[in-house]
Formats: sequence, C-alpha cells, structure tokens
Amino acid sequence: MGKDDIIQVWSSATSECVDFDPYPNGTLVDMTDVFRQQHQAIYHNDGWHTCCAGGLVQGADLQTNRAVLFIWILILCWVFGGVALGAETFMTSIEVITSVEKTKETTLPDGTKKVWHTRVWNATVANLTLMALGSSAPEILLSVIEILTNPVGPFFAGPLGPSTIVGSAAYNLMVITAVCVTCLPAGEKRTLKQLGVFATTAAWSVISYIWLLVIVVYWTPEVITVVEGVLTCLFFIILVIQSYVTDKYFTRQSERKIIAISQLSTSDAAKALNAKVKGKNMSAEEIAAALEDEFLPPKTRAYYKRQVTKKAAGTAKAHRNKVTPEEGDEPASKAKQGHSATQETSKTPAGVIVWKFPILAVPESCGSCKIYVCRQGGSKGKVSVNYTTKDQTAVAGKDYKAVSGTIEWEDGDSADKEITIEIFDDDEFEKDEQFTVVLKDVNGAEFSMNTDGGMAEDICTVTIENDDDKAQKLKKAFSLLKMGDRFDLASENWMENIRESLKPPEPGKKALVLHILTVPWKLMFALVPPPAMGGGWPCFSLALVGIGFQVMLISDFASQMGCQMYLKDEVTAITFVALGTSLPDTFASMQAALQDKTADNSIGNVTGSNAVNVLLGLGLPWMMAAIYWSSGTTATWVEEYPDMSAKIADMGLDGGFVVRAGALTNSVITFIGCAALTIGIIVARRFFLDGAELGGPKPAAIATAVVCIFLWLVYLIISICTAYNVIGAIG
Repeated sequence: MGKDDIIQVWSSATSECVDFDPYPNGTLVDMTDVFRQQHQAIYHNDGWHTCCAGGLVQGADLQTNRAVLFIWILILCWVFGGVALGAETFMTSIEVITSVEKTKETTLPDGTKKVWHTRVWNATVANLTLMALGSSAPEILLSVIEILTNPVGPFFAGPLGPSTIVGSAAYNLMVITAVCVTCLPAGEKRTLKQLGVFATTAAWSVISYIWLLVIVVYWTPEVITVVEGVLTCLFFIILVIQSYVTDKYFTRQSERKIIAISQLSTSDAAKALNAKVKGKNMSAEEIAAALEDEFLPPKTRAYYKRQVTKKAAGTAKAHRNKVTPEEGDEPASKAKQGHSATQETSKTPAGVIVWKFPILAVPESCGSCKIYVCRQGGSKGKVSVNYTTKDQTAVAGKDYKAVSGTIEWEDGDSADKEITIEIFDDDEFEKDEQFTVVLKDVNGAEFSMNTDGGMAEDICTVTIENDDDKAQKLKKAFSLLKMGDRFDLASENWMENIRESLKPPEPGKKALVLHILTVPWKLMFALVPPPAMGGGWPCFSLALVGIGFQVMLISDFASQMGCQMYLKDEVTAITFVALGTSLPDTFASMQAALQDKTADNSIGNVTGSNAVNVLLGLGLPWMMAAIYWSSGTTATWVEEYPDMSAKIADMGLDGGFVVRAGALTNSVITFIGCAALTIGIIVARRFFLDGAELGGPKPAAIATAVVCIFLWLVYLIISICTAYNVIGAIG
C-alpha cells in the first residue's frame, strides 16, 4: 500500500463505504491485518471495518461478514446453474441453425439421378463460430459487459474479463484433457481424425496468447490501439478461413472423397488407406467404406449423438420416384420397375440395411404413409437399427406426426419392416413440403455407402404434395394472412414451454427443492422463442441476452465473494469464475469422448475455443474501446491513469484504451508454456500410443492426466503468486 493510495473502508458511524487515507500525516496509521488491493478492505483499530464496494446489480456496499460470504457462494452457484440451463437453450438454437440442410441432385455415370442431403453450414466453421460462442458465451460476454458497465465509466478495462479468459483456457486445455484421457473404459481409445484442423487451431491457441502478450506488454505497453484491436479481430477471421480451407482441401470428407474413391482401382485405393487396413486383401467397395469410416466429419458439440449427414455421390442405381401410399405398400418382390432400392451385395453375412424406396411422394390427403426398411445381402445374426423423423420444409406436429423407434431382425429374418407415419391434411394453401426419415445407429449389420447418408446413416426423403383446390386455398391463405406452419407450431410450443417451466415435479423433496431453485431460470428461458421459430435465430439472440444478464450477476457476485474472502479480482477470475463457467464444457467433453468414435469433439475443439476466446472475446470489446478512446481522453481517464498521459503523448496518440499488464503478464506467459507442453503431450500420445490421444493403456492415461493437472496447478500458483507480489511480473 503506497502513500498515494486512497482505499475504501466501512464506517460503523454512517454504515457505508467511505474513502480513507491510510497516510493522513505522511505516516501509516495504526492498523492491523491489511488485506485486499486498493479500493477495498482494511481493518482499523478505531472502529473502521473491512468494506466490499457494491456493483452493477448488487449496488449497496457491504461489510465483510462470514454469513454474507456463505450466502454469496450459494448465490454464485445458483447463477452458474442457471447459466447451464441457459446454455442448453442457446446450444439447441445453434443445433437448429447448423443442422439446416439443402438437397443436391447428382447424375451418376450410368445416367441415373440421385438426391443427396448436405449441410449448409460447414462443421469446422460452425465449431469456430456459433459453437465456440455457445460454449464460451459466459467468458466472452463477461469481457464485453465488464468494459461496457465498468463502475469507473464505460470503456474502462476491468480485471475479471481477461483473467477469466486466460484462466478458462488453462482449465479447458489441461483439466478437460486430463478428464477425457482417463474417462474411457480400459482398452478403448479415441483418435483425432481432423488432424489438420486440430493442428491449425492448436497453433492459433498458442499464437493468440502470444499476440495478447505482444499488444499488452511489448508493442504499445498497456495501451490497446485501434490497429491492435482491428488486427485481433482480423486474426479471428483468418483462423476461421484457414481452418475451413484445411478442413475442405486437406482432409478427406463428403462427396469429394467418395467420388474419388469410386474412380480408383482396388490397388490404387489400397495405397490411400492408412495403417489400419494396409496389407489387407479388400475390394474397392470395402476400401471406400473403410476410408469413409476413417474420415467421418466430427459431430457438433451441441448434440453428440446426432449422426453426421454424409454428403456423398455413389455408383448404385436409384431413381427419384413419386408413389402413392398404395404403391409404397407393395412388397419388394412386386415393386414397380425403378421404384425399389437396388439390391445390395453385402460383404458380411448379416447384410446391409437400406430403404426400399429412398424417395417417396404422397398426397396430403392420404392420411398416412407406410415406408419400408429392407435387410439385403444376408440374414445371419440379430440386427437392430434406430429411426427418427426430421423436419425439412414440412413441420412435425403440423404436416405430419413425428415418430422414432427401433427396428429389429432376428437371426435368419430378412423380411421388410414397416414404418407408418401419419400425414395431416389442413385447410391452408401450402406448396409441396418435405421431411426425412433417418436410419442410424445400426447394430449387427451396416449401411450402404451408395445411399443418401453413406456408411453413417440412411435417409429417406418424403414429399407431401398438396392435392387440394389450390386456387381456393390460396384465396383463404391471403384472407387469413397465415404465417406458416413453423410459426403456428412454435407458438404452441412456446406456451407449452412456459407451462412446463412452472409445472411442479413428481413427488419428492429433492425434486421439489431443485424445481423451486431453478424455476426462475426455467421461466426466463421458456420466454425465449422456441428454436423452431425463425430458423433458430430469435432463440439464439434472446438466449444470448439472457446469458448476458446472468453474466452481469456473475461479475457482481464473484467480485463480492472474492472481496469477502480477501482475494484479488484476478485470483477470483482464474479460479472460481473460470471453474464455474467451464464445468459444463467438462461434462460435455467427457460425454463426447465416451460417445464419439473420435477425439475431435472432446479435445479437438478445446483449442479452437481457446483461440476464439482471445481473438473474439477480447478482440471485439478491446477494438470498440480503442476506437472510443482514440479521439482523446477525459478528466476521469486522467484521474484513473495519472501515469499514462505522458506515455500516450510519446506514442503520438490523442488517447488510448489502457489495459494494465500487472499479473496478466506472468499469467499469459505461464499459460503459453503449459499449453505448449500439453499440446506436445497430445501429439506424443498420437505417435507413441498408436494414435490414442484419448484412452489407451491405463498407466499411460493416468500419467498423462497427472502431468496435465500438474501443469494447471503450476499455472495457478505462478499467477496467484504474481497477483500478490510474491513473484515479480516479467516485462
């Protein structure tokens, strides 16, 4: 504590925080136990007590008190739980947005036409933009809100935002990696398939923090200029573009892969395989299937069980057909020419699972349609496959009844299995609409590589044709000004969500207490438009606003809790706040490690999120603040930064956004070193443990986890010691 410091203390006479000069006559007054940083907390002999200044939401100043500390911890845990509920709604909207599909018609070498479903959003771009924003929204919003609502004034830097982002990055990379490496059952392993994308994001996850160090400490020390802010945001765009190019042109995916493989001879294709299938005597079709399984694109973090819709083109004969329900009911042996699926020659005795009619068209007035699933090329063993409907232009609940379930064949059974779907006939004019029925999670057999969905899924496209008096329906549509099925259904779901959020749970004290605690958050996010409305964008936007409000609470109560515990804000940020905002990602990554066939979603996306946190989470608010201060300073700025006016003038600037290096310097340097070691360990496991980035031999997995946790603790210890001046800051 210096002679120029004015701290705030609690006055027992006025019951509020007041400014206090600990050196009234140039000599430190008699006091004991000097805690906290400037502006908060001392204990004085003559009746002054420690003080925690109020915040944006909790405006009143508070005296330090153990009871208050306990209450604040509970409130912070309650808010973190609410963030998890909000993130669920937010990620659901992202899943709706990124799952939008388009159809593509291709002509096969024999002249027949085939329809394929492809994703509009590239998976890598989605992971680095919407998905990264979804998983890191609390950290990014905390940085933005802290700058916009700083008690000193708008566009002043605060200690929580940058420290939380660096602390979360350390936790995400080191602790989540440790959890994912050890969570797999003995003998199982997961390998990174999109190695090029991982290498790109891993490099940027280190480069971005080096860049943070450069602009805060070395280029224009403790001043963020407009150029630095713009470059930081530009680097984010470069990261997305580079990752997209790497994904598209340096990994084998979708139809480029299948078309190329279909043109290779058996010997040529065999050369393209990795060590997994090298040396085996395989047909061209088996090689293509093995390649497809080897290079499946990663699933989204929003919904890990969702099978990726493959974009492929094949060589089997298939036709786009329009059949009536009666034609669809015909057994396979009596199907009309061109209507039935091509008979598959299976390489396994269990056979392949395909749709009898991969493309159907039914009239809206049919009442229901029946579609058939075939087991072809073999019947040995028991086989099961899951099915579910999916909206395209048609909407479940308005145009058809959604169904899902499991189909099973016993040993020796090869009979076609029937799925009945109810079709709704309404009085509104509508153009022809489509939905799909997806086969997935086949057990005991396989899918055909030559169908829509490839080896991962098989997709049947059903078109509902409007067979009403269209002129009359059009007239009614204009008179009633209907807004469409999705809006109608979304409105119904909206009210249902609100009712469900208030509905008491099943009997039980624990369930009732949990419901009472979470009902405010449930109700808040139930008021958000359902994901089905507007393609998911209204839900996305308003859920982000809701999480922003929660982040404001976190900012206030985390600072209060840290003050009550005599912790500096930087320490609170890298410990409690970073842990609370990152715990949902820990469980999500662990689930992805257990359910995915690859390690891309569990640890591969962590590096991308860490880079996005700096380049977008700090780049965007820092760029705005730098632009704001570029025109000049204010009296408040000069009072807050009395030592910076001369530095700004020496740089030839009229003003600048000040970010104090302080403990941030050592924190970032330590993180860079520990992150590089962690990434090196992941790479080493790939080469020395037969590609087992996750899992593998238990002793090696446990040793990896211990080292990663140790690196995280090293980061924490050095950062905390720097914050309390036990270790001097570098630079």
